[in-house]
Amino acid sequence: MHRRHKKPYAVIFIVVVALVVFGALRDIELTNNPPPPERTATRMHYADDAHDFEKLPRDTSPVMVRTGTAEQQANGHYTFTPSDIAPITLPQREVILAFSIKGDLPPSYIDFSSMLQETLNTWKRKNNKITEIMLEWQGDTADIQKMVTLANDIYMHMKTDYWIGYGLQRKWFEADPAQAALLATRQQGIRDYVFDINEATREGETLPDTIAALNSYGIHFMLRTDEAPDEKEALALMDAHDKFLGFVVIR
Repeated sequence: MHRRHKKPYAVIFIVVVALVVFGALRDIELTNNPPPPERTATRMHYADDAHDFEKLPRDTSPVMVRTGTAEQQANGHYTFTPSDIAPITLPQREVILAFSIKGDLPPSYIDFSSMLQETLNTWKRKNNKITEIMLEWQGDTADIQKMVTLANDIYMHMKTDYWIGYGLQRKWFEADPAQAALLATRQQGIRDYVFDINEATREGETLPDTIAALNSYGIHFMLRTDEAPDEKEALALMDAHDKFLGFVVIR
């Protein structure tokens, strides 16, 4: 007579539970100590017109979008002129909305809150993951303290849902190098600073010359350019300049 063997249900159950527990602990470990992201010199892409979206690489890299211009009027109020870029869905990407500002920098969030909020809502309705508001002030001279105060005001009024970034101009710091000191320290709510290659380059400079000059201000920065050098050369530039974080590439 053959003895009926009992199926090892208990063993199978223990193995399954162990695998579940291991998976959960592994998820917790990755959450608390995520692996470093793959190092790349192209930190994000820049959409200057609607056709640039067609040229984006097939990946999940962040994209900065030129949304329009806020311009101060004679009465002190600001009017917003949207760019020709109609909001679209950019799946699985961080979206940074860039606002150009002409005239004096608004003293507080309230002064142009409606245009910010309306633009944000329009892009959010397209199911975009908006992470940052980039302010590009077109002033000839900078009031850095005013910039920091405005960024903090927007950040708090937005309930810290969005980081704030600033487009910087080299001429500001050439005229008054001391202005850079405030931005060289971490400021609440501000994540990124971006120089544009067209404004930042001086006659006779090579790309390494320009990056070295910007690096000397002590501010962590990215450089927006039509075309970045190849990845090996770009990473070498990052290694040689401790404040240089990479390129924003116009596609």
